[in-house]
Amino acid sequence: MDLGYAAAYVMRATADGTLQPGDTEVEAGKLGTLSVINGSEILLGAPFIFTKDNINEFEF
Repeated sequence: MDLGYAAAYVMRATADGTLQPGDTEVEAGKLGTLSVINGSEILLGAPFIFTKDNINEFEF
């Protein structure tokens, strides 16, 4: 759900011109400020690392 929410904010910022080439951050409403890396990749958050201690918390 957060991925779609972030995508909508990024598309709107692009259409409005508030997200420009070279920007390193974009505001995404309730998600706060998201980082732009490599010129075009938006990070939703820090990567999650699965381990043997936490893997059972997820239903895959």
